[in-house]
Amino acid sequence: MLEKGLYHRPPYLPIPVGIDFIKTENFFDGFFSDKRTLNGPEITNIFFNLKKSLITKAVVTGFYQVVNNKDAQRILKKATGIKQKHIETFSQLLTKDQLPAPPLWDSDVSDSTVPPFSDKLMMYLTGFLFGTAIAYYGAGLGGTMRSDLALNYEQFILEDLKFAEDWTDVMIKNQWLEQPPKAVDRKKLSES
Repeated sequence: MLEKGLYHRPPYLPIPVGIDFIKTENFFDGFFSDKRTLNGPEITNIFFNLKKSLITKAVVTGFYQVVNNKDAQRILKKATGIKQKHIETFSQLLTKDQLPAPPLWDSDVSDSTVPPFSDKLMMYLTGFLFGTAIAYYGAGLGGTMRSDLALNYEQFILEDLKFAEDWTDVMIKNQWLEQPPKAVDRKKLSES
């Protein structure tokens, strides 16, 4: 993949020459004062979430052009817009600190309009990708020490949760969402 130019390495950080200690009380600032440069864990989370968003957008773009159900088309179009916004934010965060951001994969999506999967499966996979995004954004939130990054992650989680609600409505409407196994309702049993 490196030889073909398809693999983009994460940003490189210089090897430290010694131990550095935090010397300022505004280490967590990010809103009003000068922002410090990103640290290693923040860069790692941003880069990983950016790559995950790039993949999600490319996959959902492919699904959007082949899906037949009108509700699914609407949801998938919304999904591409959400991921585009997240990609732009993550890319800007890296480039502000002169770090490389990988390119979009949209041009790698074929021009086929023949669905490789059922609408149900494509929608399920989209929901799965957004569900994992919420989990990884939570990990990014837990690993950041800049308040502006924390706000970005919180906003992205809320946007993905709102999308998940709309996605669930379409899945239920089309009877595509199976009920997972659940615990026995003992109270209901005792009342019958």
